[in-house]
Amino acid sequence: MTILSYLADYEAYKKGRGLKEGTVLVSLAQLKRFDLWLKEKRKRDVRRVVLTDLTSWLSELIQRLAPATVYGHAI
Repeated sequence: MTILSYLADYEAYKKGRGLKEGTVLVSLAQLKRFDLWLKEKRKRDVRRVVLTDLTSWLSELIQRLAPATVYGHAI
């Protein structure tokens, strides 16, 4: 099961909380990038993601992006 299979529910949840459309779209884009990264690492089932996967993802983001951008991915 990939992250993409959960995106519609996640989008509805975020919109239901009253978040602006732009904020929701940014969140969805970040999740799509994470999903692509997982595929590159051959992690096809999001249910098998472990803490070391998340720390690796964040470490790569820290190397490539500004701190505020990394923070946006982490929340």
